[in-house]
Amino acid sequence: MLFIDYKKHVFNQYEDAKRKSQLSENLVRPTPAKIRAECLLVLKERYNQQHDAKSLRLFFGCQKSLTEWEREIKRIDTDRFKPLTNFLKGKTRDTEDKNIELLAWLINIQPRPYSMVVFNSHSLDKELCTHQLDVDHSSNSSTSIEDKIKHKTKIPLEWINGAILIVLLLYIVIYIYIQKRYP
Repeated sequence: MLFIDYKKHVFNQYEDAKRKSQLSENLVRPTPAKIRAECLLVLKERYNQQHDAKSLRLFFGCQKSLTEWEREIKRIDTDRFKPLTNFLKGKTRDTEDKNIELLAWLINIQPRPYSMVVFNSHSLDKELCTHQLDVDHSSNSSTSIEDKIKHKTKIPLEWINGAILIVLLLYIVIYIYIQKRYP
């Protein structure tokens, strides 16, 4: 699973939970202050260091204990939550990876973080397994998640151009060989 697919999955789970009234009021009508309040609630109710530390570290920075995480969340400027709030309200079409990881944590997506999804899906598919986060360097672009997903299975243009060039060169070599061999 690509990170683009993971983003779509997390957002769809959020929308589904919202439709089914399974979200806290803080997430139904999100504001930066409500997102921070929800972070504190989730931290107190179901913090799991093994699964949650990586997601929290991406958004809040390095901490070591539950108390330090709580202190950091209380101290952080609520403006840091605006991009996630804007994304959830549909004001923006995309958001940074750290916001998606935070949302996955808030709505309790399993498995998480994304590196665990990569590990699980690649193990099942017998594909190459990596344990690091896939950073989408184009997250600031205006291209929507849906547009990226539509084009994810296409062969890169460079590969096609390279293959055409190789076939063309091979054709020229064979043509020259035939011309010299059979004048």
